[in-house]
Amino acid sequence: MTDAVLSGQGLVKKFRGITTTNNVTLDLKKGARHALIGPNGPNGAGKTTLINTIAGATRQHAGSIRLNGVALHKLAPHQRAAAGIGWVPQVSQMGREQGTHSAEHLVQHLQGANMQQRRTFLGTAATLAISGVLPAIAPGVANAQTFPSKPLKIVVPNAAGGAADITARTVGQKLAEALGQAVVIDNKPSAGGVVAGEQVARAEPDGYTILLVSSGTAVSQSLFKSLPFDTMKDFAPLSILATFDLALVVAEDGRFKTMADLLAYGKANPGKLNIGTPNIGTTQNLAAELFKTSAGIDAQIVPFNGTPAVITALRGGQLDAAVDILGPLMPQITSKAINALAVLGDKRTAQLPGVPAVRESGGSLASFNVSSWNGLSVPARTPKDVVARLNKELQAVLAMPDVKKRLLELNLVAQGSTPEQLNTLLATDIKRWDDVITRAKIARQ
Repeated sequence: MTDAVLSGQGLVKKFRGITTTNNVTLDLKKGARHALIGPNGPNGAGKTTLINTIAGATRQHAGSIRLNGVALHKLAPHQRAAAGIGWVPQVSQMGREQGTHSAEHLVQHLQGANMQQRRTFLGTAATLAISGVLPAIAPGVANAQTFPSKPLKIVVPNAAGGAADITARTVGQKLAEALGQAVVIDNKPSAGGVVAGEQVARAEPDGYTILLVSSGTAVSQSLFKSLPFDTMKDFAPLSILATFDLALVVAEDGRFKTMADLLAYGKANPGKLNIGTPNIGTTQNLAAELFKTSAGIDAQIVPFNGTPAVITALRGGQLDAAVDILGPLMPQITSKAINALAVLGDKRTAQLPGVPAVRESGGSLASFNVSSWNGLSVPARTPKDVVARLNKELQAVLAMPDVKKRLLELNLVAQGSTPEQLNTLLATDIKRWDDVITRAKIARQ
């Protein structure tokens, strides 16, 4: 061994690009020497070089180089590649000289790797330890091999009994069967889903704590002046779970029988048409604002405290029309208490095939498309292999006929996706609702 290749100081220089939170710790058990290598150089071991520390391992510390207890030579090629390991160092029943040789190869590999490979290999605050010879490198990769080893939790930002809760429980039950571990539903209702979001954002990024996200998540990011988390930076998307339509409805005995009737009245009578929605800042409320702007009509958007109050006002003649999620409106529609003029999504819905989509009105509404959705995310920095495993299982669950049937009973259409597709959907909705909030001059909360 030569100092030029193997000194601890030299390795420090190689790793200067890694931040102070990405230190490399070398831990020799049973009284062996210890060195902490970081951007400011070695400490603890003084001037003792990293390689001398490795070389200090005695016969009792010998064994195969390992990733969190799994011998590297037993890992599949794709697992080694994910950890940035292009070779398989093998040390068996070695003495000091053999141990030194293996350590030399380890450092040469790390020195020869580019920065991204080193970051992948070491991970954030990765721990290199010799006790065997290396029982703990790249914890994220090792976690993926044994995941899951304990129950998972889906945190739902809504009360029990609603569509979001039932969706989480339906999917969670099947996911538990697929993973062989329980999936617990933890309801944390709060304004804007802040409590649930903060809990998951601060959870360990290990895949065991999952957040149910929705179009409301995108609204909150746009509506609130500040949140204790950043929706696009603090979470790693898993998959969309389901989409569900919104509808524009009127009283059955009201003046409007078609979308053309409502649009004509709105344009001929500026400021007189009123459209009710649930609470201000909800997806339904913002969808109505977007409809008004897109249609080029001057209408009053009137928020109520929840869907029941909207339906009561509509049937009582206090409202000309209303916009809400289709599911809660279906009993009123099927009983002919109210009439659906249009759905707001990009196409007609299977639940109401005779009801046109808003975009069928043409003109400035030709590209109109608003629907609601929900999905699942985990904390940012969750290992990619864990994200991939969860996504794979979710796609299988959402393709199950009984899951599709149960969700359709709630007027939700099961729809899986890639993590990237959910990420794009979130980003698109955040921008869209931010624009709507700005144009409608809705006060940021």
